[in-house]
Amino acid sequence: MVSSQFSSSVIEALHRLGLSDYERRVYLLLLTKNPLTAKEISGEANVPHSKIYTVLKKLLEKGFVRETGDRPARFYPVHPRESLRKQRLRIEEETRRAEETVLRELQPIFERTEVREKPEIWIIRGKENILSKIKSLCLKSRSEFLLALPQVPRDMVEEILRIVKKFVVERDILPKIMTTEENYMLINELDVRGEIKTRDIFFGGGLIVDGKEALLLLSEAKLEDLIGIWSRHIGLTVLARDYFIYLWGKGELKELTEETIHEEG
Repeated sequence: MVSSQFSSSVIEALHRLGLSDYERRVYLLLLTKNPLTAKEISGEANVPHSKIYTVLKKLLEKGFVRETGDRPARFYPVHPRESLRKQRLRIEEETRRAEETVLRELQPIFERTEVREKPEIWIIRGKENILSKIKSLCLKSRSEFLLALPQVPRDMVEEILRIVKKFVVERDILPKIMTTEENYMLINELDVRGEIKTRDIFFGGGLIVDGKEALLLLSEAKLEDLIGIWSRHIGLTVLARDYFIYLWGKGELKELTEETIHEEG
């Protein structure tokens, strides 16, 4: 059988491109032997005579074969590159038409029923719960870690920095930390490497991980009153990141690397 000459991966690929079993058999046959009449193709590709003309018509429409003007007509394959280009254009056009049909009929229904996306936003209360969430986010970080550290109680700042040092810095992710002058001194004491900037005024703080999740910290005098707002809603996360980058551009750079730590120590 002709199909046995070809790898299973190329046969599966032709199926994914929309060729039926009979269409694939005929096309592969014509690639190895052509031109052939419909009767010859039917016999050699093991396609029933009652179906061969329908199969050939489909392959002609899809751009995989052409026919001669002889009587009886003979068929030969189109170059695979040209066939695939035509097939891609056909699929794109069919997809576009299907999208138009779906949107035309279903979008008004969606809007009338007032279906709304449920935002993924959670309120986190208390020191331990917030620290646990910070650790979880630190473990998730892969490329970018942004931390705005306001003037919360010192022991809270210290625990946050220890978590960041252990689960971010020690994994060779260099954090951007924006904080107060007082917290900067603590960062130095704890040898937390990163790119550091200080600001005089903070309206809360928080952290953003890889641009995907954000935890906002609302600064309170008492640890038991500390509130965190976590979200992986893309709109909120992008807004938090943009605001961080905006403030970052206005801060005073105090980069801490191994060299500067030793110099200041």
